[in-house]
Amino acid sequence: MKNLKLHKQFRVQVPDLLLRVKAALLIPAIAMLLSPSASAYDFEHDGIAYNILSEDEQTVEVTFFGEFIGDSHAIQFEPYTYPSEPITIPETVEQNGKTYSVTAIGYCAFICPFRDIPLLESSPTSIDIPNSIKEIGDSAFMDCYNLTSIIIPNSVTKIGNYTFSDCDKLASVTLPQGIDQIENNMFTGCSSLESVDIPETVARIGSGAFSGCSSLTSITIPQGINTIEDYTFSGCSGLNSVIIPTSVNKIGEQAFYSCSSLTSITLPDGITTIEDDTFYGCSSLATLTVPTSVSTIGESAFSQCTSLASINLPETLTNIENSAFSGCESLKAIHIPASTSLAYNPFMGCDNLSEITVDSANPLYSAEDGVLYSKDKTTIISCPGKSSFKIPDNVTAIGEYAFAQSIISSIDLGNNVTTIGVEAFGFCENLKTIDIPNSVTTIGEQAFRNSGLTSIDFGNNVTTIGGGAFMYCENLKTIDIPNSVTMIGESSFQSCIGIESVTIGNSVSTIEAFAFGLCTNLKEINFGNSVSTIGAYAFSQCDSLTSIYIPNSTKYIQGGAFADCANITSVTLGNSVDSIEKGAFACPLITTIYCQAPIPPKCGEIFSYYDDIYTNATLYVPIGSKSDYAAADIWCNFFNIEETDFSGVRNIEHDNGITVTTEGNAIIVNGAESGSLVSVFTTAGVHIYSGCEPVITGLAPGLYIVKVGNFTAKVLL
Repeated sequence: MKNLKLHKQFRVQVPDLLLRVKAALLIPAIAMLLSPSASAYDFEHDGIAYNILSEDEQTVEVTFFGEFIGDSHAIQFEPYTYPSEPITIPETVEQNGKTYSVTAIGYCAFICPFRDIPLLESSPTSIDIPNSIKEIGDSAFMDCYNLTSIIIPNSVTKIGNYTFSDCDKLASVTLPQGIDQIENNMFTGCSSLESVDIPETVARIGSGAFSGCSSLTSITIPQGINTIEDYTFSGCSGLNSVIIPTSVNKIGEQAFYSCSSLTSITLPDGITTIEDDTFYGCSSLATLTVPTSVSTIGESAFSQCTSLASINLPETLTNIENSAFSGCESLKAIHIPASTSLAYNPFMGCDNLSEITVDSANPLYSAEDGVLYSKDKTTIISCPGKSSFKIPDNVTAIGEYAFAQSIISSIDLGNNVTTIGVEAFGFCENLKTIDIPNSVTTIGEQAFRNSGLTSIDFGNNVTTIGGGAFMYCENLKTIDIPNSVTMIGESSFQSCIGIESVTIGNSVSTIEAFAFGLCTNLKEINFGNSVSTIGAYAFSQCDSLTSIYIPNSTKYIQGGAFADCANITSVTLGNSVDSIEKGAFACPLITTIYCQAPIPPKCGEIFSYYDDIYTNATLYVPIGSKSDYAAADIWCNFFNIEETDFSGVRNIEHDNGITVTTEGNAIIVNGAESGSLVSVFTTAGVHIYSGCEPVITGLAPGLYIVKVGNFTAKVLL
């Protein structure tokens, strides 16, 4: 099963108070020093701690052994070993000649704070509660990991939040007939609880009340309850039967999240909204009829219901939110009613959805051959069930998420598509190649993220590559950005670990943050002649780069642009660089920096924590500017500053078509006649190569003179 949902997971709420409790346990000595302490109990009798509630009424509550720290709610518990035999709470207790009635079990009374702490962990196995008890406080039995069953007498009218949370051996509980609420998270994490009878007097079941009760198989909700709150049965993986009364008119977010054994459920007619994630991950749910009262199906409401083969949507339905049915891989057919609108493709990952129909009266959508379109058929909304597809000529836009998480392996975009929407082909693992036609001008954010692409043909008219457009496309090898593109968006190719070579077109002015970050196999970057700004961390952690040549058009290099490129040894900065931010070249192996700007660029700590670069590397600057660099902030830290002649350094095209370019540590001659003699000299006149090969490799970084017949060029490696 594909994991189609990454942004939401099973959640259990934990009170802030308990976090402070655990903090106090971990550092009790420090906690005691924070402020004066106040004991949580007034006296102890037969191994049970008590607080006096009222001297006039002579009532007490059972409490914990420990103390509150100052005015806070943080607690420092005293180490205590519970007896192996059952604990019996008395109806009355004697103290100082007085008889007190035990009327309550207080906050954290039997909590087991030292669970999993060797020599200190201890838990009661059985507790007998007398008929004198009227109230049980918050977290009273929390983490009682050896407690297997408990009977709460009918005298109890109130039970607090988190009372039995994480009692993971608790299999049986008897609730009193007098309570009117099951509070928030009362049984959260009671993974052995198999059944519970909810009294008819209960009018409310709180948020997360039974979340994580993975052994619970069935539940009957009493008539009179109006709301099943958020997370109520979330993570009840064994739950296969739920009876919901007609009084219920709201079911909260994630109420039945990941109830993977639930095969069917009948929703009452009073419900108007199926909230976000309500049935997410109910992988055994096979059929469902949505009541006519429902107007909205929330985000991911039925996502990952992998057995859901059919669902009937009422004509009254007005909204289906994002990803409502994503990952419903058994769903074969769906009908969109006349009044229904979609937030964006709600059918992502529905691999077998081959039949989509739309009521002819729907003003927004139409369908044909299993594909959902806009009403005028100019935009594709959803195409979930096809492995190959040709975009019809009438289509000008591929909508957001239109093919996302689908089985598409072959796509012909036609000749009239101008826009590829947000995540339109995201997570299309079977899609290996894409030819973007010349009609396309915009590639939306995350358009092809996490797809199986091995190659891209961008066409000639794309102007914008959106943020994250190709991120995590790990099988791409080379990227050739056309001259039409003016901006490469944030994280566009981030974590494309297979990319080895990038050529950036001559119209790109901005490479945004993280654009090629973590492209760990990137060996070569060919910048176009219009790049003005290189964004923060744009090429960070590109560990296969050994040298960088920043073009003369570049003015701004932002923080961390090439940070942690572990193997860069040589950096060449063009003559227009004006500003370099902190950490831009935080690379440990840099030995050579060529800075062609006659005026030292303004910069922060460009090497960050690699201060040894200042002593070990050589900084080459234009003739006549050494003193300026030696006096400038940051640059003055270099021990070795040398002047050199950068004039004439460029990639040169001769009238007869000969060009000399550089790539990495190689000089490349193109356009010369076969057999033409190529000679290479240092600027000192030392002859280091003669031959007919068009590619000369193995050269150290530096300036070179190249001669091909009557053609001469000066290049910088």
